[in-house]
Amino acid sequence: MSFPVALCTFHRNEVFPGIALKNDVFLRIIGISTQGGEKMSDHELLLAISNMMDEKFATELQPIKDDLHSLKEDVQILKVEMKEVKEDVRILKEDVQILKEEVGTLKEEVETLKENVQTLENKVHQIQLCQENMILPRLNTIESCYTGTYGRYKAYADRMEVAFDDIEMLKKVVAEHSEKLQKLA
Repeated sequence: MSFPVALCTFHRNEVFPGIALKNDVFLRIIGISTQGGEKMSDHELLLAISNMMDEKFATELQPIKDDLHSLKEDVQILKVEMKEVKEDVRILKEDVQILKEEVGTLKEEVETLKENVQTLENKVHQIQLCQENMILPRLNTIESCYTGTYGRYKAYADRMEVAFDDIEMLKKVVAEHSEKLQKLA
């Protein structure tokens, strides 16, 4: 298959809008040889188009390939980092589970302590009532008896010396009288 030249008229250096091919190649594609005006066979035409496309794709696709390669590397790095993050999250989940268990245990212990404190408060209240209603009145009674007795003893403390002296004298008198009665007897 060949393209008739009559369909288009152009000059060799003319640039065709929307076609990113070199003028020589384009001329060859549409069937005009740049070297003698011979038409190309279908096979040559397809081969020329294929070569042009390969060149075009190679130059225009290389940046995309480079970007794609860079993206693949970034994805690999992200995968490694994601594995590390997943491991960290797994460890954190385990730690959180342990903390939950410990907090549960602490809550139970705190509840037990609250109950113990409430029991102690009740006992302290009972002790306070007992002190107020039973022990303190008795202590007041004992104190008043003690202070009364102390006051009496203190008042007679000076007289006790005299009483001791009198007792000593009585002992001597009794001893003398006992001797005299024994002599008489």
